[in-house]
Amino acid sequence: MSNKTNPLKRARTKAGHTQKWLAINAQVPTRSIQKAERGEISLENMTARNILAMAKALEVDPYILVYGKPAEEVDLSELPSEEINEINEINGVTFRPFPIR
Repeated sequence: MSNKTNPLKRARTKAGHTQKWLAINAQVPTRSIQKAERGEISLENMTARNILAMAKALEVDPYILVYGKPAEEVDLSELPSEEINEINEINGVTFRPFPIR
């Protein structure tokens, strides 16, 4: 892994929260957050539910957690079509990036 800060860790620390706070508020195991921040598991391989829950708790665009940039800056043409479908649709519900207030 490069020296560049992990997008999840960057978003969490920018919000001023601990891993434990995120685990409680997103209802995601602390161990999963630790592994994701260390690069032991990729956020791309986490469940959409966990990514969305963490994004909601941190009040960030879910794409920021996965790709390090907001949805409008992600070039979806570079992603495999099945990955796009997984990101944008869960159980038949289509998700769009949500604005941060």
